[in-house]
Amino acid sequence: MTYSFSGDEIEIPRERFCIFWAAHPHSKLSVRDVGVMTNIYISLSEFLGWTLPAEFVNAILSGRVLATKAKNKGDVTLAKRLADERDNEGIAWQRLHAQEVSTRLSRMALEGWNTLRAPPTNVPPNLIGGNAIQHFEKMLRFVALHFINRITIADVAASAGVSQSYAVSLFSKFLGRTIMKHIRDIRIVHAKMLLVETDQKILAIAMDCGFGSLSSFYECFQSYVGVSPAVFRKNPSLTQD
Repeated sequence: MTYSFSGDEIEIPRERFCIFWAAHPHSKLSVRDVGVMTNIYISLSEFLGWTLPAEFVNAILSGRVLATKAKNKGDVTLAKRLADERDNEGIAWQRLHAQEVSTRLSRMALEGWNTLRAPPTNVPPNLIGGNAIQHFEKMLRFVALHFINRITIADVAASAGVSQSYAVSLFSKFLGRTIMKHIRDIRIVHAKMLLVETDQKILAIAMDCGFGSLSSFYECFQSYVGVSPAVFRKNPSLTQD
């Protein structure tokens, strides 16, 4: 299959997992032979919340198109099962599928990958993407690496060398949310994972996710998820999202 990424024509190999950031303009150009394509869409906040290796995350956010190094029969089986189960409802199924995709990407990050498209260079600022998306990528990478710390809008803007007002406008344009909401989204996604997957005390989870106090964590978690962290840990299905 031939795909276009910001005008670059890229050959997508059969029976491989490929991953790219959909913020970059992309479209299918042609398909040869017969086969089945399975698309898996992951929200940016959830992807960043998985805390995959920084090199792997940076490669994707910089505009690279990555593919697994070799064919793997298990990948075909996984893709078919995810497609067959796509209509299964409920948070338990959603969490299971997210865990399976996260695990596969973790393995891909450890095994290495092939780069089908390198990040664009010297992109004129008047084109889609341009300097704006390069600045945005730098800020996303900064947040992904530092969300467990106390960071401000000024810190995020400084990571890309732009003004705070410009940083705020980019987040609004590309994500439809404020910088601080994006940071909180990532923290809450990470906290939900720790609550379900570990036996850490809730206070430790609050600190590990960048909240300054247990009370602020409870207030934010209740607002986002609809139940308290303690209730969510006992029954992850009791959530408004």
